[in-house]
Amino acid sequence: MAYYEPGLHLARVSKQGWTDSKSGKPMIVFEVTILAKISYDPEGTECFNELQPSEYDQIVRIVVDNANPEGMDYAMKKLRYAGFTGKSFIDLDLEGKEVRVKNTPHDHNGKNYDVYPDRL
Repeated sequence: MAYYEPGLHLARVSKQGWTDSKSGKPMIVFEVTILAKISYDPEGTECFNELQPSEYDQIVRIVVDNANPEGMDYAMKKLRYAGFTGKSFIDLDLEGKEVRVKNTPHDHNGKNYDVYPDRL
C-alpha cells in the first residue's frame, strides 16, 4: 500500500455517495485516487510529481448542514472549487473529475484528505 506524505495532491474522483457523519448530519463522501504530489517552484508555478498508485482509494468527506449557514457556505465553496456547477445536490457528479486535495497529518494517521480549501 502506498503512503502519501502530507500536503497538496492531485486526485481523480472514483466514486461518490452520501452517508451520515458521526453527529448524524448528511455527508458527501468521495473516494479519490491520488495521482500526483503538487508543489510550487519559486515563481509560484504548480509542479506535478507523479506518485505510485495505491491499491486503495483515499476518502474525502464534506458535511452538509443546512442548519449551519456558515458551514454550508464553506461546503459549497469546496464543492465549487472541486468543479461542481449544478444548482442542486441532485446534479452532483464529480466521478472521473480531477480535484486538488490536501492530506493533513494531524488526523487519522496522515490519511485525512479534504478538497483543497486554501484558495477559497
